Amino acid sequence: MKKLLFLFWWLPLVTSATHIVGGEILMKHLEGDRYELSLNLYFDENKGSLGAIDPYNEVGVFRLRDHQFVRSINLQQINWVPVLYTNEACRNDELSTRHYLYRTEIELDPAVYNDPMGYYFSWERCCRNEGIVNIYTPEAVGQAFYLEFSVVDDAQRPLYNTSPQLFPPVSDYACLGSEFYFDFSGRDPDGDSLVYSLAVPKKGSTETGAPRHSAPISGPYAEVDWKPGFSREVQIMGTPPLSVDSLTGLLRVTASRLGLHVFAVKCEEFRAGRKIGEVHREFQMLVLDCLPNQPPAGTVIDPETGVAYQTGDTIHLTDVQRCVQVIAADPDTNTRLSVRAVGVNFQVPRQVARSESREVNTPQHPLDSTELSLCFDACLPDLGEEPMIVDVIVQDDGCSVPKTDTVRIILTAEPLPNAPPQLGALTARAGDTIPVAFDQPFRLAVFATDPEGRVDNIDVTFANEQHGQFYFNQRLASDTVFGDFYWYANCNLFQGEAGGIFPLRFVVKENDCFRPQADTLQFWVQVGYDSVGPPALVLPDTVFVHEGDSVDIPFAALAADSVPLDLFVEGIGLNIRQEGMQIASDSGYLYYDYWGERYTFYGTYGQASGTLSWQPECEAVQPGVYKIAFSAAAHYCVGLQSGGDTLNIVVLPRTNAAPRLQLVTDTLHVWPGGQWQVAVRGVDPDRNNPTLSMEGQGFQPAAQNMVLTTSYSDSVASGRLTFQPSCAMAGTTYHLTFRVEDHPCGPSAQDSADLWIHVRDDDSTARLTSSLSAAPYLEVLAGKDTTFTLFGDDLDSTYLMLEAKGLGFSLEEMGMQFEAQAGQFHLSAPFRWQADCSQLPASPLQVLFLLTEQTCPEPRYDSLIVTLAVIDSADRDFETYNVFSPNGDGRNEVFHLPDLPPDNCYNAFVGIRIYNRWGKEVFTSERRDFVWTGEGAPAGTYFYVVEYLRNQRKGWVQVIR
Repeated sequence: MKKLLFLFWWLPLVTSATHIVGGEILMKHLEGDRYELSLNLYFDENKGSLGAIDPYNEVGVFRLRDHQFVRSINLQQINWVPVLYTNEACRNDELSTRHYLYRTEIELDPAVYNDPMGYYFSWERCCRNEGIVNIYTPEAVGQAFYLEFSVVDDAQRPLYNTSPQLFPPVSDYACLGSEFYFDFSGRDPDGDSLVYSLAVPKKGSTETGAPRHSAPISGPYAEVDWKPGFSREVQIMGTPPLSVDSLTGLLRVTASRLGLHVFAVKCEEFRAGRKIGEVHREFQMLVLDCLPNQPPAGTVIDPETGVAYQTGDTIHLTDVQRCVQVIAADPDTNTRLSVRAVGVNFQVPRQVARSESREVNTPQHPLDSTELSLCFDACLPDLGEEPMIVDVIVQDDGCSVPKTDTVRIILTAEPLPNAPPQLGALTARAGDTIPVAFDQPFRLAVFATDPEGRVDNIDVTFANEQHGQFYFNQRLASDTVFGDFYWYANCNLFQGEAGGIFPLRFVVKENDCFRPQADTLQFWVQVGYDSVGPPALVLPDTVFVHEGDSVDIPFAALAADSVPLDLFVEGIGLNIRQEGMQIASDSGYLYYDYWGERYTFYGTYGQASGTLSWQPECEAVQPGVYKIAFSAAAHYCVGLQSGGDTLNIVVLPRTNAAPRLQLVTDTLHVWPGGQWQVAVRGVDPDRNNPTLSMEGQGFQPAAQNMVLTTSYSDSVASGRLTFQPSCAMAGTTYHLTFRVEDHPCGPSAQDSADLWIHVRDDDSTARLTSSLSAAPYLEVLAGKDTTFTLFGDDLDSTYLMLEAKGLGFSLEEMGMQFEAQAGQFHLSAPFRWQADCSQLPASPLQVLFLLTEQTCPEPRYDSLIVTLAVIDSADRDFETYNVFSPNGDGRNEVFHLPDLPPDNCYNAFVGIRIYNRWGKEVFTSERRDFVWTGEGAPAGTYFYVVEYLRNQRKGWVQVIR
């Protein structure tokens, strides 16, 4: 392939290093007054320093009429990507450009940006590449980025707009003496008209010593100084010089001078004949002395005759045969050829066919020609009796732009089947009348499909633009166009009108067709209110509350059609806050007016709601009626509607029912040495936080070891008396009085109960017994668990303690387990021990169990000694059987000995061996749970030996097959 390119170098802005290739400022409308502001900066990766990249850029906003400063905006760096080539095979290592994106969201309020002449964004930075040949001192010259915009029209109505989205830059270059062209056309999302022209690059006021300003500087901005022979009309010398088509945006030049050139293009935006914006973009173009590139040659083959097409012939395409063959040739090496067809005597579709590309003059394809298929599958025009004239263009992949050869042919074609497209909506049917309320967003999702996949755009008209601009966003997915329509019925723009019915029309047409088919979908948008009237207040007429109680009162104001709604709450003859009332909002914003002594709910639509909370304090609030006024105002486009209501809160005096005290008994018999407890409970039906107290009649309870612990809720007071009498108290009676008292707003009430405690001086003797059925002598088998239980019982319930200890040894060291117990009436404690062989020499062992009764004046004891004799398990015979039949019938299939004697302290299982009658070993195992399947053993008698450490057991077994 042939190379050498022209490069669009678009530069970012940084320190005074030479790095700026170009860039522009763009804006995108989001919703309402919200916009996205972007700055594209193109940076020379080879000559620039990455340290010169700014993390953010401060963009200025100025009024176009008088260049008055409005505000500054900080744009944060979002990311960067490399700028690619149109054809990566034409890459030149001299040219490496990065695209840095800066972006933020802003608000452009029409009330602030209300000048019909508009405003502009600007940002300045130094410096450019020093190798530029068409201006003076480029290394000391900056660039001023510039974008004009309007927010209102001549009638001061909001003008929502997205700036043109320009064709993205590429890292291409131009070749000396060869035609170079580049598609600069932009796309306007709003459907506005675009006009392109060359502009003089703006250098602004930054320079080497001051590469960036501390604050934005207003325009007008100084322009670059051209070198001799260059001007706005001749920014790149050539025959012809650089030009841009005003309607298509196509750049063309046949350069006559080498070097790097800077140039600028201005894209102006018009709506209804009025200019509403302007984008200023600067580029750099490198002109190189490229290798020669010979044009290709093409020959069209008539599909009916199979020979080369001759001028004046007519090629006829049927509905089945839609392709022609093209012989494409090129003398240059390493070339890739392609072919396309373009209409001559018709405008739509402009390009009617395109082929795949193929290589020629390469090691894989050494021939200088190839055959390409050109198929006319697209919708071709119907010119009646007149045939189509089509240019078949053969194109190479030369650098910087391809060379072509054109064969003009005359063509007729039978029409292909073509079904019409179809439009639909997700939430409405064609012809529906859709109600829309004022100050509410209206959204409608539509879609368009075509069996042949020939639709990619939906047109929309809405005969209501005087009441606010609509937005229509589209996306193409799997041959279906999805569209989202959005409009806001701004009440202010209706200027008191009651609304109306407006047609909304969607149209889809097939693209790439001479006579495209279409489908239409129409709706009627009815703007207005379902009803207009005062807002309804939802709240009780009267609420009753007792002194000291709390009350929560929900309230709401409702307005039809979700219009803006204000709600006011204030006391009648009272101050809400001073009375301790609290207002909480469930919707919107809540504000308290200290001067007007009222609450205001605002920022709500259709409903404002909240809660009034109050707890009238006994001392601060008197019984009576407290009046609260509620008023609401609904803001309809046709006027204000108001309504009100009054809430009466009646505070009732508190009535108080006395609490009740509950004791489980009024008489308690206790013995010294024990701990005794009595439960006390007070219940108040009015939930007035009852409390408990205790009083000794003729004595201080605390001095007699009597303690009352309490816990409280709003209705229950719970207590527990704990008493541990000493021996000195034996024979004494104590009289206690318990009281429960409530705490209402007014006078309190109480209840009481008496308890007599008799400390007894009589006593029965406690007894110690065990679960052992025989005499306290027990044989313990080594390796086995031994368990029995000790019991302590006392009829008079003095304090008991049950303990154990080894006589001459430690229970813990011997592994014996016993947990001492303490309490009254009845004690039980298990004794556990697993003896092992190591304890045989110490046997027998004696354990003393001791029951202590805390009697007065001295404690009494009962004891039991248990003798534990450790013994070993005896050797014994075992049961066996002498026949098994491994024949697969599932019965008696294997030989094993499940009843082998267990191991003991001196003897243990070693293994088993099985022999045939000639003494040959046929099976052996060291496992006690062995299994012999008799595998490989013929029927007959076999002999086994079971070995233990101290003896052997012998036997025989017969195998039956």
